[in-house]
Amino acid sequence: MGCGNGIIFPQNTQWFDAAINGNNDFIVANIQKHSRTFDPRITGTHVHERWGAIHYAAERQNMDMMDYLLETEGDLITDAAAEIIIDDQKIKIHGHSTIAHILLAVDAVDIIEILFEEINDHERFQTIIGKRNDVGQTAMFLCPLFDNDAAQIWAKNPRVIRAEISRTDNKGKNFIMQIIQKGCVWGAELIRDLAEEQKVLGNPPGQTSPDMLDIVKHLFANKDIYGQGWRDYISQCQNEDIKQQIIKLLDEAEKEVNS
Repeated sequence: MGCGNGIIFPQNTQWFDAAINGNNDFIVANIQKHSRTFDPRITGTHVHERWGAIHYAAERQNMDMMDYLLETEGDLITDAAAEIIIDDQKIKIHGHSTIAHILLAVDAVDIIEILFEEINDHERFQTIIGKRNDVGQTAMFLCPLFDNDAAQIWAKNPRVIRAEISRTDNKGKNFIMQIIQKGCVWGAELIRDLAEEQKVLGNPPGQTSPDMLDIVKHLFANKDIYGQGWRDYISQCQNEDIKQQIIKLLDEAEKEVNS
């Protein structure tokens, strides 16, 4: 195997071709030899430079293969940016992305549901919750962008909320700002719930977490590196009906946490 800057490259690319082509038998037979290596090839139609086998499995929603790889590669992050094609649209996957970033991009609902159900069995997967890619985006931060079923499942998971909702990208943009910019109504509904009843956290009726209320309060008070607060992002929402829905929900949430 070759090695550069701590990145390990195998002598041939059969391991990655197996992941791309769904050859589970080859993966199982070679997991001890090639696990946690990175594809050395220049990015092409199906190849992504410096991706691991589990990233290809995630892109292809191959849960069986991911099951084999989670124990050794569940926390593996990509080492270079890539583009994947979803419904004829190019989606950028930034460097230092986890399998969560990729699974959300491809709307892998079933896999994300299974991973959360079995989360206590996958220690490496647990560690990627809260991880940011090379532009500072957690998986939750990307949920309003992808705005699919998988994104809602990820963003509404209590463990994810506690680990990721307060984190900003490298430009200081937070989850509320992202919600507004992308026109994500369900995201605004999530913020209102966290400011009021916190049903999404599974709290008993009438009981709210003071720590979470403080987090939401700070989200409303935050400014990005350009000095813009959440209301400065309102003009970036192009759909007027959606904009008004979001403003109403966020106004209610802000009033609640500041009362």
